[in-house]
Amino acid sequence: MNSRLLVLDTCSQICSVAIGDGSVDYSQSSTQSRRHADEVLSMISTLLTESAWELSAINAIGFVCGPGSFTGLRIGAAVTQGLAFGVDIPAVPISSLVMLGRRAQRRQSMAVTVACLMHAREDEFYFGVFRDAGDGVPEVLEADSIVFAKELLEVIPQWQSRHPGLVLAGEAWGHELLADIVTTFDESSVVSESADAGELLELAIAAYRAGHTVAADMATPVYLKEELVYRTVAEQ
Repeated sequence: MNSRLLVLDTCSQICSVAIGDGSVDYSQSSTQSRRHADEVLSMISTLLTESAWELSAINAIGFVCGPGSFTGLRIGAAVTQGLAFGVDIPAVPISSLVMLGRRAQRRQSMAVTVACLMHAREDEFYFGVFRDAGDGVPEVLEADSIVFAKELLEVIPQWQSRHPGLVLAGEAWGHELLADIVTTFDESSVVSESADAGELLELAIAAYRAGHTVAADMATPVYLKEELVYRTVAEQ
């Protein structure tokens, strides 16, 4: 099955895009943060030119569906919908937490159970746990959710006891509220690097081959923060 994909990550501070089929890949990242709306289309055009592939030759478009920046997610979904509609191809939504897990798996070079974390606000975090062997679609052990720091202090020791060799992925593990967690892990088991379109392309190709696609009009962001009860200044 042909699996030539274009992917775009507008969720991270640095916009990145990639195009490839798993054997021949091209990628590009912005040199400035928070320039997604200004640069994503020109970056896509540049990669199509470099690869000598027409957009009509692409089988699907992968995008980061969340959790993450509200504005960044909206930009990514809008671009994905527009391009996918234009050439009548599906979209492949990929979690930003799953991407962190794949980056950690790359660093470990073996199958790992990964607890992935992103900071949402104050003492709230985006959290998910995955089993990633580095090929195919990672197994979801704990679906993306939003949790408080105090909850993580309770549940991570439980995950650690059930999954020896647990790896922590994401720079949010360095938050001062979680210091008591990180000190129980070896340095090699904490991967703070951000993921980019390289991980996104790997995951999107695997998801596409597994049939995990959506129609262009269903390429929408996932806003976990909608589940939060927002506090007024007085309530805080």
